[in-house]
Amino acid sequence: FPKAADILSQALTQFDPFEIKFDSFRSFQHGNSSVIWLHAEASDKIVALQEAIVKALPFCDDQSKKSASGFTPHLTVGQWPTRTVREKIGEFTRSTLSQVETFQVTHIDLISRDGMCPLRSFTGLL
Repeated sequence: FPKAADILSQALTQFDPFEIKFDSFRSFQHGNSSVIWLHAEASDKIVALQEAIVKALPFCDDQSKKSASGFTPHLTVGQWPTRTVREKIGEFTRSTLSQVETFQVTHIDLISRDGMCPLRSFTGLL
């Protein structure tokens, strides 16, 4: 991970902080539960960032291959039992989404999980 962080630090020097706006909660089933995520409005800057990451670390292309449409900018919120997802999305939309305007993307974090160990994070790239 430290080597990947060094490679990305060099590859991302041309990126300045930018804004992103999330416009809706969405979900997909994952095993016995469902993942709820926030969909980001289309942004050339986040797509360019993801492309630069894949160019620097070609083995990190899994998000580009998940669907025929390629990379979908998003923020994972969490996992819930599938039977509760519609209710949770409704709660989140009523309580949170109306308050969301834009967020400033100032850095990226690399996360790693080895088996059942907690996630490790390397912070501050961009």
